[in-house]
Amino acid sequence: MKRSRRGFSLVELLVASVVATIGIAGMATAWMFNLRTIGQQRLISVAGQIARTEVENAKALGFANLPLGTLSGSTGTHTSSLEYYTIDGVKTTSTTNRYYSVQRVTTDTNVTAGSGTAYTLNDASRRAVVVTVRLVSDNSILSQMGTIVVRGGV
Repeated sequence: MKRSRRGFSLVELLVASVVATIGIAGMATAWMFNLRTIGQQRLISVAGQIARTEVENAKALGFANLPLGTLSGSTGTHTSSLEYYTIDGVKTTSTTNRYYSVQRVTTDTNVTAGSGTAYTLNDASRRAVVVTVRLVSDNSILSQMGTIVVRGGV
């Protein structure tokens, strides 16, 4: 007499369980990697928006209204004080919600030297503005943008 087989054997169930567990573990690992990547891309995106806004602010100030720095050799440099932003990209003066730090460096070339480290701008002067956005927690650079400003336009 022939015996019919019903269901699965214990070995088949164990093998299926192991295969399913490996598949689920792989998907969970990929899911966590994707979440971490999305979070990092959000930080970089907000930092880029902050940098772009600061560059546009510098362009709006214009050639003559950007602050002068100190002369060293034939180049003048002004480094702004740090400004801070929240995780959502909103400027803050709070000491607890600081997530991004922003610094603007203006480098002036083709300037007219004055006395000491002073200088003045002339028609041939070029003003390079570079904005750097860093993560406050580890001081890593997330975004850096710049522009050249000349008399009479950008």
